[in-house]
Amino acid sequence: LTAISESQRLTAIREKSFGHVQECEDISSRSSRDELRLVLSRMKSRGVTILEVIGLALQHIRTMTEIMDELEFNVYALLCPATVLKGGFSERAQLGWWQGSYILDSTPWYSAGESAPGNF
Repeated sequence: LTAISESQRLTAIREKSFGHVQECEDISSRSSRDELRLVLSRMKSRGVTILEVIGLALQHIRTMTEIMDELEFNVYALLCPATVLKGGFSERAQLGWWQGSYILDSTPWYSAGESAPGNF
């Protein structure tokens, strides 16, 4: 697992909960497109296959997926915790942001919901 995180602290929490993070690139929501491109280029050259993005705004995740597409950087999994439920995610996907459909996220199921467990 390779993580891109706005905070090394978040990565430490992730390691404690889910195991070893192989490497981490510390970026922030203020990182420029060129900085994101440099980080993603390094990850591609290292052969990263599973990438977790922690603590970044949806717009930055969208920019990352655009850059990954430009670089032809294809990972097995792009994990973005707490992303799918963010405002604007489904709207952007419906408007043509196809990369959003490849983002993995955990989504809570509520017993008060209309669907039965396992039916999404």
